[in-house]
Amino acid sequence: MKSIFKSAALFIAAITISFGVQSCSSVKPIDKTQLGGYWALKTMNGEEAKAALEGPIPSLEFDFEKNMVYGSGGCNRYTSSFTLNEQNMFTAQTPAATMMMCVHNNKEPQFFQAIATPDLTISIDKDGVLSFTQDKTVVMQFEKGEAPKPASNDIVSEETLKGKWTLTSIAGGDMATLFTDKVPTMEISEDGKVFGNAGCNTYRTTYK
Repeated sequence: MKSIFKSAALFIAAITISFGVQSCSSVKPIDKTQLGGYWALKTMNGEEAKAALEGPIPSLEFDFEKNMVYGSGGCNRYTSSFTLNEQNMFTAQTPAATMMMCVHNNKEPQFFQAIATPDLTISIDKDGVLSFTQDKTVVMQFEKGEAPKPASNDIVSEETLKGKWTLTSIAGGDMATLFTDKVPTMEISEDGKVFGNAGCNTYRTTYK
């Protein structure tokens, strides 16, 4: 009789363990179609983005064909490769970004660091908020939005480039020290020519 009870107990224990393992591994993979589109940062490390950041709000977009994420850090454009497994574990590389000077307090370095946090779990709640968590701590949240349209004066074309331009700043140098006589100019024509004064001598070239 004891052996029967012992066998039954072992059988129940085996079923319980098997059920537990199955429950832990039965995470439903996120629907990738839900991740499409433009996502605007809602919170980062518990702070509301719109209250904590100045200037443009960081954004996120997924490209599943190339396994890349990209967007704006609030100042610079960035891109990064990522992996997303069936347990909704997201891992991205440290983003590669442009190197424009940031004039706003936008916490862009913290945002790039958050994107590259290893082993983040992603989920979308009933309100459509996309969350990135690590050990049950919410690192970032995003909400669906519309990509901002570029201002008309940000669109580069032959029409917007043509005309005479005067140098106002130069990387790694002081304007007043470098150009004591004439301030350099650049004139762009629609037929692919560029010419002007370099501060002392005139110059001429072509462009595409």
